[in-house]
Amino acid sequence: MKKLILIFFLLPFYCWSQQFETPRVIYEGSYFRYAIAADFDYDGHLDVAFVDDEILAWCKNVNGLGNFSEPFIVREDSNIVYQFSSDDIDNDGFIDILVAYGQHDEFAWHKNDGAGNFGPAQIIFSDLNRASSIQLIDMGQDGSKDLLLGITNGNGLYWAENLNNLGTLWELHTIDPNISQARVPSIADLDQDGDIDFLEPSGALGFDWFENTDGNGLSWTRHQNDLQVRQAHQLLDIDGDGFLDIITGIDRWLYLYKNQGNPNDFNIEVIHESVDLAQFYKVHVADLNNDGYNDIIAATHHAVTGDKLVWFENLDGLGNFGPQQIIDDDRLAIWSIETADFDSDGDLDILITDSGLGSTGPETRKLLWYRNNEILSIDDIETNPFKISPNPVREVLKIESSIPITQVTFYNIQGQIVLKSDTNQQAIDVSSFSNGVYFAEIKAGELKSIFKIIKE
Repeated sequence: MKKLILIFFLLPFYCWSQQFETPRVIYEGSYFRYAIAADFDYDGHLDVAFVDDEILAWCKNVNGLGNFSEPFIVREDSNIVYQFSSDDIDNDGFIDILVAYGQHDEFAWHKNDGAGNFGPAQIIFSDLNRASSIQLIDMGQDGSKDLLLGITNGNGLYWAENLNNLGTLWELHTIDPNISQARVPSIADLDQDGDIDFLEPSGALGFDWFENTDGNGLSWTRHQNDLQVRQAHQLLDIDGDGFLDIITGIDRWLYLYKNQGNPNDFNIEVIHESVDLAQFYKVHVADLNNDGYNDIIAATHHAVTGDKLVWFENLDGLGNFGPQQIIDDDRLAIWSIETADFDSDGDLDILITDSGLGSTGPETRKLLWYRNNEILSIDDIETNPFKISPNPVREVLKIESSIPITQVTFYNIQGQIVLKSDTNQQAIDVSSFSNGVYFAEIKAGELKSIFKIIKE
């Protein structure tokens, strides 16, 4: 069932976002594709890993303020990489790099020794007909680091079971042998039965979602929906009703599909229509202004005027968005958008890869970040009623407060909620968190403070 609701029809009106500074160059390289953020050397600062057509490498955040080193090369013959990610795949406490090497047709991972020194590629599986994406999952919800594998040239969607939790022994499982070009599926519990399902966009043909019928990833039911979802999409509960919604860019429209209680019933809402015919082709979701609501960052492309990086504020947490705000209107080929706090000021900055020419003339291909100037609700440490300890933390984070706490929310570096507590809880178990950097948002009524924490 689909209902179309027009949130607003945008006349020729744009807002320039003063919240973000002009972009800062991390590295100028070859044809950039993707970049991610993580603390690879465990100094408490978020670094950047990237891939272009020549190298897979990472740049150290040398002082925690967003000043980056020259690249440390992980692999030189990276060729075409469609997607990569990071996590502790062998459970040694250090963040490793996982890569879908498209040109080599290999799914592989590189072991981190804890100081940012990465080993050679360890092949997980190969020859599945063009490796496209590799994403971490816990299929059995037993704490293991399994992987979802997407391919781009043939048929099939697979997951790899990490049999020994060391990343050295894998078993391949087929989710669907017939689906074509399942490139980058979204991972979520779509039917809210407590296990992991997947959504795969099929463009004009709609989308497929795969129901994990046995809860262990060994039996699947494919559901088809004629609602268009493109590769530029995000799957999350945007309106706080407990159901997973879809945000997607389709041509010159940015849509919100509001889930009405099951993954086959959505209301369609138009967030924005580009009057200059620019098309939405990248979408990312994160809380950019620290109000507790997920905002939208997007890239649009116009054949004549080039690319824009824009964002839309989530005004009330109910899926009502403000007008388009332009961050940068002189990009041409934005391949990826990520968010992380590079300058350690408690808000999320924006990381992009740009692999084209600017509208004002020739420009080399660049890895860029945009500093977020959002001011926290509490910026004077002497007036902050909250204190946390220990930091870094291994198991239990303790919160001291002079006033009753009403809510504590933990976010990862992408701005995604990993834990939320609505009680006056002053000792919170974070032992299940993967090692890395998180943000703890503590609220007491209208008062709010955000702490950067390191999980060891």
